[in-house]
Amino acid sequence: MTALADPAIGTALSLMHQFPAHVWTVAELAAKSGMSRSHFAARFNELVGTPPLEYLATWRIRSAARELRTGNRTISSIASQYGYGLESAFSHAFKRVIELAPGCYRDSFAVLQPLGRGWSESCGGGAERRGGVPAEPDCGGDGSLVCSR
Repeated sequence: MTALADPAIGTALSLMHQFPAHVWTVAELAAKSGMSRSHFAARFNELVGTPPLEYLATWRIRSAARELRTGNRTISSIASQYGYGLESAFSHAFKRVIELAPGCYRDSFAVLQPLGRGWSESCGGGAERRGGVPAEPDCGGDGSLVCSR
């Protein structure tokens, strides 16, 4: 990835990845990268393809999703690790990026792992909600994941 090879942008990416719970600002990342705020934001967007804080938010959620798939930690502790003080804020951000609630996402792997499949392989990423009644997540006949959380 070209962005990692760029000294300034690579520094910012490294900081974001090393300290995901830190409340980063574009100004702080720019200063730590030795650039002006505007030049940093433009260069980051050019090399990474997305603005710095949008990248950070998406990276945090995708990293948290990996934790949900592979570990037994609570959603709250994962949320905190990735900079979310409130589980509800984490859940809202998670749904925006992944299109499923964190608990439903985790449950989908609990259902699919014994079958030797991952959610993305089996369910195609779709989610269907059924009222407000909790339901066991499963793959619908159309390849979508059914979950009510």
